[in-house]
Order: sequence, then C-alpha cells, then structure tokens
Amino acid sequence: MDRQTASATFPSTAAAVADARRFVRKVLADWGVDEAADDAVLATSELATNAIAYAGTSFEVSCRLEDGGIKIEVRDRHPTRGIEMPGVTASSGRGLPSIARLAASWGVSYDRRTKGVWFRLPRPGAAEAAEPGTAAGQ
Repeated sequence: MDRQTASATFPSTAAAVADARRFVRKVLADWGVDEAADDAVLATSELATNAIAYAGTSFEVSCRLEDGGIKIEVRDRHPTRGIEMPGVTASSGRGLPSIARLAASWGVSYDRRTKGVWFRLPRPGAAEAAEPGTAAGQ
C-alpha cells in the first residue's frame, strides 16, 4: 500500500484548535477512513490545545496513513522535554491519559527546535499496527 501523508500548520490561537479538527476530519474522509475520525479528532483537539497552552507557538498537524494504522502528530516549536501525567487529584491535564485510552500507541519525539506528540489509531478493518520498538507513552 502506498503511504499517504498530509500536514498543515496552525497559529497559536483558540480558533486553530477547531481548524485542526476540521483538517483531520477532512483528511481522513478523503482517505476513506471516516470510521476513525471521531477518535482522531478528539485526540488531535487535546494535542492542539496543549500546544497552544504550554508551548504558545504555531503547531503543525501531520496525518499519515500506514499499513494497519493512522498516525497523527502535533508538533510545536517548543522543544522543552518533560510531559507530565496528572495526579489523581489534579483538576486539569486529562488530555494525554485520554489519548492513551483511545490510541493503539502514542509517544513524544524531540529535535533541537520542536517537540512532537503522536498517536496511532488502528486502521478500521486492518490489524493493529505498532511502531517497532516503541511502547505507549515512550
């Protein structure tokens, strides 16, 4: 199967979260994998919100249709390491745990200038695809 990719960059504004959701929904519809759109849109919304709230920079949403899965990454321009999971009594910070429940796998990647948080959903009708050598949250 040919792998397909699509990406778009969004400004650090509240309206950009809705724009990112629409982008992901349209891309998945164009690829014929609408069945995965609700989970993909929810997870993208959480990551886009985090990029705006914590990085305060523009962010890029990349979608990739792979054998067995759909990988979506939100990459911001704030490469600081350290993504924390909330404590039991925390009143916020539920986005990453929600993604961990929705996704087949997820993780974080860094380079000198950016930080990306990605998740992979199984492609509807295909066997679950895991990235070799990764574990959820690693």
